[in-house]
Formats: sequence, C-alpha cells, structure tokens
Amino acid sequence: MRRTSAISQFAMSAAIEALGVQGIPQPCPGLAILTSVMGGGVIYSRRFFGEALTDPSTASPMLFPETVFNAPGSHLAAVLQTRARNDTEVGDETGFLASLAVAARWLADDIVPACLVVCCEEMDWPNAGAIGLFPGNAIPSEGSAALLLRREPAPVELVGNSSPHRCSRRRATRSDLESVRQELGSTGANPTRVVGAGGPDSFVDLGRGFGEGLAATGGWACITAVDAILRGQVPESVAVVAGSNGRALGCRFRATGIQTVDTTTP
Repeated sequence: MRRTSAISQFAMSAAIEALGVQGIPQPCPGLAILTSVMGGGVIYSRRFFGEALTDPSTASPMLFPETVFNAPGSHLAAVLQTRARNDTEVGDETGFLASLAVAARWLADDIVPACLVVCCEEMDWPNAGAIGLFPGNAIPSEGSAALLLRREPAPVELVGNSSPHRCSRRRATRSDLESVRQELGSTGANPTRVVGAGGPDSFVDLGRGFGEGLAATGGWACITAVDAILRGQVPESVAVVAGSNGRALGCRFRATGIQTVDTTTP
C-alpha cells in the first residue's frame, strides 16, 4: 500500500474504520466490495502519461496499474483477502448512494453476506482545474468514506433508497429535495436530520465545509447522516446529493435501538 496512489490509501483508511479493525486487517473471504469514483486515480495517471509523451521507451510500467479506475477496489480486495464480488462504479457525486442501493439488493437477494461500500477521490491539477468549470466557487477536495452493509442487526439501518430525480442544474432545487424526501417517506420535519450536497439552504450542505470532493461527496453526506444517529442527535436521518450528471439521489437511515455491534468481521 505504500506504493499505491493516494486514492487507494484513502480508500483503505476508510475501509479499515468501517470494518472496525484494530491493527492489521484480518482476511474477509466473503466480503463484497463496491467502489465509486468520479475522477479516479489522477496523480499517477498524470505522471505516467507525462512520461509517455516525453519518451515512451522510459515510461514506468509500475505507474500504469494505478491509472485504472478499479485500482482502489483491487487493492482493498487484496489486503482483505476476498474474492467475492468487487465492482467499481464510475459516476458522479451520487455514486455512493447508488452503490448503497446495489449493496442492499445483493444482501436482500442473498448474493453476498456483507458488502463494503467505498467512495474515494484524489486531487491533482487536472481535476482541480476541471472543478473550476463547475458553477459557483467550488473548492477542490479529496478523501474517502465507507460503510459496511450486512444482514445482521446494527445500531443504524438503511431503510430506503430513492430513485433518480432529474435536476435541471447541478444544484438540486427545493422541489427536487422535497420529491426525494417524499419518496423516502420523510417529511423533513424534526427530529429528522437532512444532510447532503448540491442542494438548497434547507439542509446542511457539506460542500461549504468539505469542499468539492467529487464521488467522495456522496459518502461524506451518508457518513454525516449516520453519525447524527450514532451520536443520539436524531432517530433518523436522510442524505440527499445532487450530481453533476443531472440527477439527485437520497437514502434514509434509522436507529434500531441496538447499542453495540461487532464489526471486526463481515
């Protein structure tokens, strides 16, 4: 992992925390992995293609594996020693929420016993410059987030995912947000906490404090929603994210009353 790009190290750090691992991760042979990215690995991509343009005969083959989108997911599977399903979704800021829906379906259909859902991004000047083309004064950011989904009881459960709602602009309108809330069975009134990104001022907009994290944005919204429940601030929460590809997605979490859960194994 020391030789991997930052995006894979971000993903590993978030995965270890989501699994509740203390020390060296143990083998998780039945653990499925879903990774969502938008920009993907750009640091080594810039270096590799820079070398290839300068002198193709000396371009380092050691850099190339880190240029592919599924590099973080591949590294996670290798370290966790799992050969279960391992897919990477290349999408927009809503990718993490879409991956949660896929993971929930896998669990419901008994395809896998547990699924680690991860989103990750790294910053370099190519995608930092691209973010400057976004509406408003977006500040480039990087990082990762992860949630472990499984059928066993846990303090927080995922109780609903919305279908895609079309957005006329990158920022969801108030009507977009209300449509997602209604589909998820949430009125938006207290004690529900609504967090997200790319929406109106009626909920906590993570973009103002965390920056534009591309695919990581959706994960940060869901982690914030789950954290509010774990801290006992609210019994349920809703995460809503508007993506650059013109869709808004949401998911709903609820407290179960369970105080502790063993997350050291899937």
